[in-house]
Amino acid sequence: MSSSFVGGGKRLDVNDDAKEEAKQVLEEFTLIEEYVKWASSKIPYVDVFHELAVLTAIGHAANHVRIPYTARKTPRLFVLILARTREGKSAAMDIARASVWASLNTFELTSGSLEAHLEDLSLEKTPPLIISEELAILLGPEYARNILDLFIRAYDMKEWIHRTRDHNRRIKLQSNQMRISAYLASQPQRLATKLTTLDVASGFLPRFVIAHVSLDKELKKKQFRKKAEEFPEAIVIMESNGRIRIVFTDSVAAMFAYAISELKDKLKSVKRVVFATGDAREHYLSVCEELLDHVEGLPENVADTVKSVDEHVITIAAIRALSRIAKEKPRIKPEDIDYALDVVRRTVLSSVDIIADVINEPKHWRDKIEETADLILAILSESPEGRMSRRDVLRKLQRRKAYIPDAENLLKKLDKLGVVYIPTGGRRSILYCIPEENKCEQCELRKYCSYAIQHISP
Repeated sequence: MSSSFVGGGKRLDVNDDAKEEAKQVLEEFTLIEEYVKWASSKIPYVDVFHELAVLTAIGHAANHVRIPYTARKTPRLFVLILARTREGKSAAMDIARASVWASLNTFELTSGSLEAHLEDLSLEKTPPLIISEELAILLGPEYARNILDLFIRAYDMKEWIHRTRDHNRRIKLQSNQMRISAYLASQPQRLATKLTTLDVASGFLPRFVIAHVSLDKELKKKQFRKKAEEFPEAIVIMESNGRIRIVFTDSVAAMFAYAISELKDKLKSVKRVVFATGDAREHYLSVCEELLDHVEGLPENVADTVKSVDEHVITIAAIRALSRIAKEKPRIKPEDIDYALDVVRRTVLSSVDIIADVINEPKHWRDKIEETADLILAILSESPEGRMSRRDVLRKLQRRKAYIPDAENLLKKLDKLGVVYIPTGGRRSILYCIPEENKCEQCELRKYCSYAIQHISP
């Protein structure tokens, strides 16, 4: 048994045979296929979850590499897998943790407070792969919904500043700390009680590659009979010198962990991925045109959710090209685009029905919120300075008081409203304003404004 240093103070206990097998799967360009085949032997009928797990690992290993045609800038995947309880989503994540994710810096998002998570994230030396087994739990208290804003900013690799509840300090994540990837899971029914069309409008759901698996009674029985008696584990041992040693209970899991660490090492010198030929670029553009035509034929809210399919295609195509680094210089080929298109068809485009269910907020309540949001903007636009005290807005909309908090959150997510908290003795005076970047930079109240704190440098 030999130990391999993989950075971040981690060492993997991997034997020489496993190392040779890892090098072979990289050189033969079979990492993705071999992982899906092996992971499916542990828990079957959730192949797409396994496939997205290894694609996420490769993309995160290359989270410094620039790719074309996407706001996310680098090949980081944001994945959301949906399945009912005991259908294999947690098992798929456990297998990935013990193999393709083992050499990466991972961060488990739990039901703890947002500020505790942000404090920990701000201390991370390298941007992590964020994992959560039940997204719906994180969205319990309204305060925790700011987690969604974190993902929206991270997708675009934009600096994110969070003002703590007491407004006494700010937690800041620099843009280079926002090169995170995400692999989240949820039960559709639980998520449906938390997410709404507002989360489509804010851009949260469109940023995710969404995959849904639903097993009928017979498939569940088959899955139970075919699943492995034991799943692989990656045991973390803290050594006296402060380094972490990872010991594997499964030699194949160790091989995949080492393969990802080798891939990451080889990718360090790669700065960007481009198309192999002009024909490859044209093929991508043609595929996107077809996809966008298809999306336009979907119901409006669902179409908004899957409107990022073109970015998912280029990201997955780039990941596949990057996985060939041991064999050749990464270049996006037509076959990479065809593979990515197939993944998108089997995930996002095959999940439109469940997406429609997840965002099926009662129309009456949703419409009232959106109408109230429009009225707030209309009232503010009538003010010469484009701002007004929250109390005065409430007076004008007294009969819509119940919808004001949600309307406020919607407008803040869309960057259409700034909320200014001015300390005045023991109480706070709250103003609403319409953000205008040029005016905001000169505004004497910018240090108290929710919009300016997020978008304007101090």
